[in-house]
Amino acid sequence: MKTMLRLALPGMAILAGCAPTPSLDSTPARLASPSAFPSAQHAIYRVGPADILQINVFGEPDLSFEAISVDATGAIPFPLIGNVVVSGLTGEEIASHIAGRLGQRYIVDPQVTVFIARSAAQRLTVEGDVVKPGVFDMQGDTSLIQAMAMAQGPTRTAKLNEIIVFREVGEELYVARFDLAKVRKGIEPNIPLEGGDIVVVGYSQVKGALRDVLQASPLLTALFVRAL
Repeated sequence: MKTMLRLALPGMAILAGCAPTPSLDSTPARLASPSAFPSAQHAIYRVGPADILQINVFGEPDLSFEAISVDATGAIPFPLIGNVVVSGLTGEEIASHIAGRLGQRYIVDPQVTVFIARSAAQRLTVEGDVVKPGVFDMQGDTSLIQAMAMAQGPTRTAKLNEIIVFREVGEELYVARFDLAKVRKGIEPNIPLEGGDIVVVGYSQVKGALRDVLQASPLLTALFVRAL
C-alpha cells in the first residue's frame, strides 16, 4: 500500500500545477455574495507604467497628443520640459504639473488637460481550469461570461460551480463564488468585471475527487501522510 501511494505522488504534483493560484498579498479577503459584490470604480485612479495618456494644451497643437505611453520608470517625454514623472499621480495632478513647468519659461497661463486614454490596470486575470489562462485587456464592459470566453472557456475537468472572483476595493480584498451554470441561466448575476479583477476557475474534478476521498477516510489520510 505504501508503494502505491508513493507512485501516486507525482500525479498529485502534476494535478496541482493545473490550477495556479492568484498573486495576491496576505490581506485577509472578505466574502461577498454574488448579488452584492462591491465595486472599485469610485476609487481615484492614479497613473502607472504602460498607461496611455491623452494630453491637450489649449491653443498649442504641437504640445497636444492623442496618445503618450508611460514608460517603465513611470515617466513620459514632453516637448520643451523633458521627461515628466507621472506615476502615482491623477490626471488633474499631471495637468497641473505640466502647466506649472510650461508656465515657468514657455507659455503664459497654459491650460492643460490630461485624460487616461487607456489604463494598464484595465486588465483582468483568468486562471485555473480554463483552456487559455492569462492576463487580458478589457475593451469596454466585460462580464464574467465574456471573461470565460477570453480564456477560451473552461476545460472539461473544470468545476463550474467554483468560479472565484477576487477584487481589491481600496485597501480591502473581496472574494465571491459563482456557479457558471446559474450565471448562464440568469439565476446568479453575470457581474461586470473591473480592471485588476482575478477570476479563478475551480479545481479539476480529479483533484476534487482525491480531496473528497482523503477527507472521507481518516485511515487512508493517515496512510497517505506516512507515505510522504
